Amino acid sequence: MCWPINARHGNLDANHDSPRFSTLVATALTSIAALLGVTAVLLDRAGEPAAGRIVVTVRLWAEPIAFAYQRSFDAFTRAHPDIEVRTNLVSYSNYFDTLRTDVAGGSGDDIFWLSNAHLDAYADSGRLMKIDPTLDPGDWEPSVVDQFTRNGVLWAVPQLTDAGVAVFYNADLLAAAGVDRRS
Repeated sequence: MCWPINARHGNLDANHDSPRFSTLVATALTSIAALLGVTAVLLDRAGEPAAGRIVVTVRLWAEPIAFAYQRSFDAFTRAHPDIEVRTNLVSYSNYFDTLRTDVAGGSGDDIFWLSNAHLDAYADSGRLMKIDPTLDPGDWEPSVVDQFTRNGVLWAVPQLTDAGVAVFYNADLLAAAGVDRRS
């Protein structure tokens, strides 16, 4: 999840009730709650008026997850009545195109999903806020945080990690091809 530097103000599918999905959603919601607190602090530091309600927008592309997030955002707003969180649901098919255009034009959402494959371009553009002064990178899993660190600066934090991803290989086949498995 990333924050642009110029920050401005259903129902879950039945097949998503597995323990793994629940763990992923819980992790994502916990991350979002931390991000919302940080965003509120960053917005206040950016000169937003102290009086009145702060509106934070979160861009998402998955409707079932957006619904779960909205429930979490509603609970967050009940606990912090001066901060309202609004979701901006954008279809995945044009998510990255519209995100690039919106961020470049200064109208990007306050928090958005961003694949680590796209991080460098956004970090190098000068359009993201450095978040490591507020979120201590030591509080996050280093192997994941490293993916969102560029030139020693933490630009984003993962919304979730997937411990189920692994790389399998045939050691005999690699050895026969003369490939050192450690390289």
